Amino acid sequence: MPFDEPGASDVLTQVLSTKAFSASSDRNVVSNAEHVVVVIGTPVDEHLNPDPEAVPNAVISLLDVLMDGQHLVLRSTVYPGVTKLVEKVIANSGKKLM
Repeated sequence: MPFDEPGASDVLTQVLSTKAFSASSDRNVVSNAEHVVVVIGTPVDEHLNPDPEAVPNAVISLLDVLMDGQHLVLRSTVYPGVTKLVEKVIANSGKKLM
């Protein structure tokens, strides 16, 4: 597990064994998911300035497979204002995500 969360290893083992949780980099599985977690590192330039467009661009790339009613979770260390950019992307798309 890439982070320390007491008890998380046991829970992860359980949900993986019962197939209650799965992870994929295949964008085609997104439309059938109840919850979609976007995990992306925020890239930085040579001066360590973050690229605030990386996360919104990842969401944009999924708009055609995201479905109304899905829960979208961003799991990233994001620069201030990035979540607001994603909110605008979703609002402009007309998708009704949670």
